Amino acid sequence: MFEILNISTTLINGVSKDKDENIWVSTFNDGVYFIQNPFLNNFSFSLNEKSLTINEVALNGDFILTATSNGLYGFNYKSYSSKTLSIPDEVFGEVIYNIASLQNNYYYSKTTGMSKEANLVSGKNLLQFKPINSKYIHLVNGKEALMAEAGTIYKINIASEKILDTIVSYPDYRIKINAMLIKDQKLFIGNSNGLDIVDLNSKTI
Repeated sequence: MFEILNISTTLINGVSKDKDENIWVSTFNDGVYFIQNPFLNNFSFSLNEKSLTINEVALNGDFILTATSNGLYGFNYKSYSSKTLSIPDEVFGEVIYNIASLQNNYYYSKTTGMSKEANLVSGKNLLQFKPINSKYIHLVNGKEALMAEAGTIYKINIASEKILDTIVSYPDYRIKINAMLIKDQKLFIGNSNGLDIVDLNSKTI
């Protein structure tokens, strides 16, 4: 333990653990040491003994909602149990690119496989999950969202996934949209070429 704490050898009078799993070490003449010891250090998902890439996570109650390179999962970090929300594909893969939420409604972007909705009980809340056929999804409000596909960002109706408007279209369709943020009628786009700012009124970069 002295090697872990990187301290000189000293006389330990007592060791105790608090309700948050932290460890307190009282010494004879070197004060009190605090060791942060959370129950959950890290976790990973694997399929056929191959670790999955984690693309994005979201938190709700005791659950860590995890978008991976093959499936969407809800992981309860207190019970250490998980639920599959989007079934992985062992042959082609079921990439979940990102997760967007509005209260207890969650939307996740994917481009392969059949679209299936799922539910998850988190405490007293019923979480509902709906896939959107896109490389990236960003909620505007309860009815509309922005979705990225092949270098173009569209505004869509969430319920029907009908395209309502084209916000911006990059000449290079290979540009990857990594993040979006709307603030003061401006759309901030993090992509594989850097950061672009689009005026939503004029639709100019």
